[in-house]
Amino acid sequence: MRKENIKNTIGFLTGASDIVAIIGSLKRTAFGPFERFGNAVRPGQVPSLPTDSTDPRERFKVAARTHAVTEPEIGRRTRMTAWLFWLPATAGFAFIGLALANACNHDFNGTVTTGCAMSMCFMLALKHGFANYQFRNRALLSFREYLNEANLLPKFKKEGGRS
Repeated sequence: MRKENIKNTIGFLTGASDIVAIIGSLKRTAFGPFERFGNAVRPGQVPSLPTDSTDPRERFKVAARTHAVTEPEIGRRTRMTAWLFWLPATAGFAFIGLALANACNHDFNGTVTTGCAMSMCFMLALKHGFANYQFRNRALLSFREYLNEANLLPKFKKEGGRS
């Protein structure tokens, strides 16, 4: 028998492999949300583009050319990201009502479940709102700039023009 097979057999017979799996699962459950939150707010790698420019508008133009995205396609994506913002946002508000109703009925399992669905809907809405912000400004702006924007709601047209 190989060393690895002996180790697996001993782990199975003693229950040690189950204990290690449970500890790993608990660790991922306890620390996973913090790790994901850190990844969300930590500045990530900026994808390389065939330009040395740091201007967000110029980088948007180069990215559009690189990925063969035309002006009419940018207009279509602006409208689609607006719709993709409003659909989950509306569902998120419905989940708020459902969570409140569950809380009033002392159904805390239902409250937690609908709260999770609500947060998922709002995260999707935020993602598409950010994409809409970049498309309508025609610039690869940062998420921080989007959050500093006075009006986070997406628009169906390019700012200052037709789309």
